[in-house]
Amino acid sequence: MISHCKSAFLCVLVGLVLYAPQGVCADSSAAGAPWRFTFHHPLPQWKNGLPVGNGTLGAQVWGTGPALYLTLDRGDVWDLRYQPNTRANFNYSHLQELVREGRHDLIQQEMSSDVGPMSDTVPTRISMGRLRISLPPDTLVKRASLDMQHGEVRWLLSVHGKPVVYRVLASLDPDVILVTLDGVEGWTPAVSFYPIGALDPAVASKLGYPKPTSGASGRFSWSTQSLLSSGAVTIAWTTDQKGPQWNLLITIPAQDDAHSVDTAQQTLSSALAEGISKILTNHHQWWSERWSRSQIHIPDPELERLWINGIYKLASSSYQNVPAGLQGLWPPDGELPPWRGDYHIDMNVQETYWPAYSSNQLDLAEPLNDWVTKIVVPQARKITRQFFGVPGIWVGGALDVKGRLLGGQSNWMTVQYWLGGGAWLAQHLWWYYTYSQDKEFLQQQAYPFLKQAAVFYQNILKPGPDGRLHIPLSASPEYFSNDLKAWTADPTEGLSLARNLLRYTIQASETLGMDQQQRAQWVAMERKLAPYPVGDSGLKVQPDAPYDRTHRHPMHLFPIFPGGDLNVEGSPADRELIAKSIENWIFQGTGEWTGWSFPYASLIASRVRRRNQALNELEIYKQAFIWPNGFHVNGDYHGYGYSTHEYQPFTMEAECAFTAAVNGMLLQSWGDKIRIFPTVPESWKDVSFRSLRAQGGFLVSAEMVNGKIISASIASPKGGDAKVVFPLGYVAPGQPFTVRTVHLQPGGQIQIIAR
Repeated sequence: MISHCKSAFLCVLVGLVLYAPQGVCADSSAAGAPWRFTFHHPLPQWKNGLPVGNGTLGAQVWGTGPALYLTLDRGDVWDLRYQPNTRANFNYSHLQELVREGRHDLIQQEMSSDVGPMSDTVPTRISMGRLRISLPPDTLVKRASLDMQHGEVRWLLSVHGKPVVYRVLASLDPDVILVTLDGVEGWTPAVSFYPIGALDPAVASKLGYPKPTSGASGRFSWSTQSLLSSGAVTIAWTTDQKGPQWNLLITIPAQDDAHSVDTAQQTLSSALAEGISKILTNHHQWWSERWSRSQIHIPDPELERLWINGIYKLASSSYQNVPAGLQGLWPPDGELPPWRGDYHIDMNVQETYWPAYSSNQLDLAEPLNDWVTKIVVPQARKITRQFFGVPGIWVGGALDVKGRLLGGQSNWMTVQYWLGGGAWLAQHLWWYYTYSQDKEFLQQQAYPFLKQAAVFYQNILKPGPDGRLHIPLSASPEYFSNDLKAWTADPTEGLSLARNLLRYTIQASETLGMDQQQRAQWVAMERKLAPYPVGDSGLKVQPDAPYDRTHRHPMHLFPIFPGGDLNVEGSPADRELIAKSIENWIFQGTGEWTGWSFPYASLIASRVRRRNQALNELEIYKQAFIWPNGFHVNGDYHGYGYSTHEYQPFTMEAECAFTAAVNGMLLQSWGDKIRIFPTVPESWKDVSFRSLRAQGGFLVSAEMVNGKIISASIASPKGGDAKVVFPLGYVAPGQPFTVRTVHLQPGGQIQIIAR
């Protein structure tokens, strides 16, 4: 077992001692540092705050001492107002006609999927508001820390010169935000709540919301904000004090709950009856089990902390409810979230969920699986039939929580109507199966989606005079922004997505023994699919456009990653094409990249065995694109010169992609082969990981000491044949390697290299 403490007891002890009033351990020792973000000053703004979440409820914890704030959130609360476009000319044929005629203005006017009067604003995520806890005016913040190991924020305060420990966590069962203040003597905290309209009246006015109503009954207080036709949201809380410990419990029922006040009181009453001690015990056990699933150790504790942070953010915002959107459970205080807090299907959703598979956190991907197959599918079938006039499933570029394509004339139609969204979501369903080997999931959820996405391509691809199948009109997301020249046939990423979708669907059909006749059609389609557009500098963006300028989306490299159909273990011609493409990509620079581009680039670098570049991309990300609390803010806001973008909108996908990128240096399993330590940077001499998950459902552990691999093992919960690449470790492109097959029984484990 990899651990930064000599025993589990000591790890817990360190966590407890850290927040004892003396605070000696925290000030004198770095023990456990990768698990925490710690500050020795107040956190006066939302952007400085520390996050907690339980998959449904979230809070950003910040404040000055006398005023402690929680920016509250519930992940499935949306303003859902929507008026679908039912005009006769709202279709793919008319879009193609407008593109041919060069009518950008009409594309924006006529292709919006939502024609409501507020379609540029709603649907949108809604922040719940801000709760304030008022303490005596002499309160000082001695230390503020996010403890990811235990899933809680803890501060050490001084009130009237005496120590007070302030704790905030999001409990899963009961579904409450729990706040405790330990050391309350001779004074009582006061609680007040400010709904979003009170924080910024312009937001409520823009949305047309009435003033919220508030009330109290006995020990319970609440505030209810009408969301007009979208229902209402209630924030309710209660306080309790036993001796020097003061407790605050907060809950937020679903927005469609017609009896939300009663529901909230029941939840809070149950929490009080369960008791604070039991809530804390259950909460800590949940996080302990979470962290027991996998672990890494790398030489840089700051990078290791960001690896932990990616899992922490995903686990906190994607569990037993809707999937995580752009900001997870931490939208900005008093504002509408950037990009509506929606589901961007052209990268953001995918990056967010990349670490769930290799980190052995598959249950964190289940909200995405369920949302795609149960919520998105009905809407996708409907708009595919309406807009394209064909059967099957197509998914647009940006969706609301109900799976509807977002509209508004300010939207980039080149992103909304690119063809690859459904195929990219299909990859995640396929990955869930390959990493889990759950055939029931494959049969009931993944394969029906794969099949219908393939049916869409069967009906949309067009034969050309070359005898190949071509994409008639799509775009490479965001490369040419929303310009007319973005519209193209056969973008590289689109061809790779179609190719990989067909391959996944064929494999799923074979595994399940289903649809043999259709499988033959898919095989023929995949063989006839047009080749990638290639030029002197390697892979192009699209047939008429090489990658000749810097851009944040490396979509022209999709066949390399995450597609994987073009790889360094292929033919000499493949390796030459990869080398040209990567050289040109590097040559064009990073000036138009944003923060999330760097973990993505690290994963690409790992796939092509550029191990030192893989690390450098993460070092740049750490230096330039995150706030001190680990939040990814897209822009190079300190002006280091890595990007011309210096803005600071928070989105969480890069934090998760960072975790996946570290995993990619330690373990890769694409192409039905397991590679152990494939791209460990040359500067990393002492590295280890435990129970990272490989495709095939295998759990792999390994350790490197002083640059030498001293142990490696593979476990198999379900049994199977593991194909392992030898030699272990780095193998340069084009260098020979062998593959050995190891058979494991269900529950079995084998040592490849023993200590």
